[in-house]
Amino acid sequence: MQHSAPITRRHRSRLHRAAALALAAVITAAGLTSAATTPSRAADQVPWACTGEGWILQNGPTEAYALDLASGVASRVATSDEPSNLNAVGYNEADGLLWGALREASPVIASMGSNGVTKRYGTPIGIGSKYDGPAWVIGDVDDAQQLWMLGLVDEAYVVMVVDVDRTSPTFMHSLADVYDVPVPAGTFNISDWAYEPYTGLVWALVRMADGTTTAMSLDPSNIEQGLVARHENLAMTYGTYGAMYADGEGNVYGGQNATGEIWRVNVITGATTLVATGPTSSQNDGARCTVPLTTDFGDAPDSYGTTVAADGARHSITGYDPESFTADYTLGDLVDADGDDALPGIKADGDDIHGAADEDALTIPLEYPVDGSPLTIDFPVQVRGDEPATVAAWFDTNSSGSFINDSDRVTTTISHSGTVSLTLPAYTPPAGRTPQTPTYVCGSSRATLTILSPQARCWEARSRTTS
Repeated sequence: MQHSAPITRRHRSRLHRAAALALAAVITAAGLTSAATTPSRAADQVPWACTGEGWILQNGPTEAYALDLASGVASRVATSDEPSNLNAVGYNEADGLLWGALREASPVIASMGSNGVTKRYGTPIGIGSKYDGPAWVIGDVDDAQQLWMLGLVDEAYVVMVVDVDRTSPTFMHSLADVYDVPVPAGTFNISDWAYEPYTGLVWALVRMADGTTTAMSLDPSNIEQGLVARHENLAMTYGTYGAMYADGEGNVYGGQNATGEIWRVNVITGATTLVATGPTSSQNDGARCTVPLTTDFGDAPDSYGTTVAADGARHSITGYDPESFTADYTLGDLVDADGDDALPGIKADGDDIHGAADEDALTIPLEYPVDGSPLTIDFPVQVRGDEPATVAAWFDTNSSGSFINDSDRVTTTISHSGTVSLTLPAYTPPAGRTPQTPTYVCGSSRATLTILSPQARCWEARSRTTS
């Protein structure tokens, strides 16, 4: 089904501060107070960097994983110091913290820093005990620093909006709570949603009773209208989408719990794309800074595993500047964002054809000495990010058109810009072949990775085929 009304870019109609202040006055007059409005821990919280990665939160104490939406690779980056599970989570771009509700008897609002420090702020002011009991597992933070949560109370959906702007006079107030919010007939399970600033709506990928998936939206300026079915029977895997993300360009991304598949849905057209496969989970939540998802692919022949269909090496580009073609980590000086797939070719120059000529790290051909002795390759790297990085060179020792196993790679770790040297092992070319070998160089911006493969998290995936 096409969406029930045209979806266009707009400025979202917010719960304005004036209305919030009036609400605060009513609440104060009623004598309602918060259970705890001061944080329980004095330790400083470290903000989460807005790099374009998504975050998956699981378990209790909450474990946070950084998720590369382009490749599906996830790495655990923080564990909360709070024993309860933090859910209904969204990223507050103003303070860089993850905000949500602790899964306890009543909805306790809390924030979590990238160092795991989690601060409790108590029950939202104004709701009393009427929403004790349900698990608040659906949430996101909008660009007005408002936490939008969806819960289930006595088999009725409830929307609750909480001010999480710590500088606001209505901080921790419930700005709205609407009981028995309408949902389309046949709704079976809503597991997460994401605020999408391009449309100004909150979106969910909903599991329907008839075995299909529907994209639904909630208009923050008309909560009583409820969730509206915008695109029905989406061409994607059926199931529970428990982690939702947005990119600010009219797309939402859903992580399917059972398969780990990450699907992109254009909320304007309803078009769907399988982007990657990430970790599976029976319980998870998602949050992300709403920046465009920029992807870099390799461009070696597809026998090496290059395209999306081959689950080829790719990564989202952290710290990407589309004007200068720079990023947090690059091989050479430049990088550009590719389209939806790789451009493989025998010369491995597809990425130069698309966008900037950013194949500026390796000089070709890479020729082994005639006697097949080890070959050292030198190339420049730029490290603008805060974390150490791993650079790996994959090489096809038998010219088979594929990388066999870990013996086909060498790696090194770097922490600053400069020239990297990697030595490829001795090589005896097959009969009738010159002493050259296809070499594929990529990097990882997370030193915590223990296994690198052609499908590992790669930044600036660059390749040269020389045989």
